[in-house]
Amino acid sequence: MRPLCCLAFFVAVPLFAASEENLPPDFYDARPSVQLFKAYAEAQYALGVMLSTGVGVAQNRAQSRYWFEQAAAQGHPGATRALEEDGGD
Repeated sequence: MRPLCCLAFFVAVPLFAASEENLPPDFYDARPSVQLFKAYAEAQYALGVMLSTGVGVAQNRAQSRYWFEQAAAQGHPGATRALEEDGGD
């Protein structure tokens, strides 16, 4: 029981430490950066690959095409290539 109590302490303390008083003054004014959008495109492409190949999820070509289109719209070269190889756009 003791290890479980210690684990609860180490999980709960950071949650209380992250209160609004500890946030930087411009936290709510932050704007999404270009890097953040690149990360979205990379994640969308990775999801498309997973759905296309059936690795980790059930294979679904229609959904994989959707995610490739989302990533390609943001300029992801791999997604654009995947769409071209699939016979689209």
